[in-house]
Amino acid sequence: MSATDLVIDIGNTRLKWALARDGELLAGSHQALANGDELPLAQWQALQPRRVALASVAGTTIDGPAGESVGVQTAARIGAALGCPVLQPLSQKHWRGLVCAYDDPAQFGIDRWLALLAAWQRQPDATVLVVSAGTALTVDVLAGQGRQARHRGGLIAPGLQAMHQGLLVAAPALARYPGGQARMTLADNSADAIASGCLQAALGLIEAVRRRCADRPVPVLLAGGDGDRLQPHLPPPVQRLPALVLEGLARWLHEQPLDHGSDWLGVR
Repeated sequence: MSATDLVIDIGNTRLKWALARDGELLAGSHQALANGDELPLAQWQALQPRRVALASVAGTTIDGPAGESVGVQTAARIGAALGCPVLQPLSQKHWRGLVCAYDDPAQFGIDRWLALLAAWQRQPDATVLVVSAGTALTVDVLAGQGRQARHRGGLIAPGLQAMHQGLLVAAPALARYPGGQARMTLADNSADAIASGCLQAALGLIEAVRRRCADRPVPVLLAGGDGDRLQPHLPPPVQRLPALVLEGLARWLHEQPLDHGSDWLGVR
């Protein structure tokens, strides 16, 4: 049996996957595709993974006559096709020294929770800002203390595209100004003013949280599809880490026992 694992992150708009071994992603194995695309089951079958870990932000969305979640249905489909265990993590209040700030960890998105695991692994002794710039813009503060780490809380706001689209829905008169160039200056036309306002609003939120952490800028670990648009405007230190959730998923899977018995679907 292969010692290689498959980790899959299904977000709101994109599906990303990678191969992992011993809790680390294998270089060059990262792949991404639009969330609406068909699952690449044949490609995954050819890889013959030992087991699969699946994180889906739709994991708690109830669907279908059986009332199963979308995530559970997807896990069952993958397990049947690949013939190996498929495990799904759940956000937890306490995990191996990591403490989540949420009183009800079920409200804390699995993508955010896994990003915290990866951030702690990368910088175990530092306070860092974990930012994901995707459909939603999430900003979380993690205080690493070696073998322990504490999530100090976070914020959720619309991502750049959602912010832009939401404004046009709320103010239809602005829909006549599509596109626009996002800049860090004041604009002299409405299209640029909207695009620049959304960009600067997102950056302002990140920097506002950053200033609460310390007198000097704390490191930002930046994930999400819009990270490339934000990174040039954020003061250093900033690390662009598109696979941060997959890193956390690989670490989580590495901590799970190999023997899952006859049950191919596990949620822990």
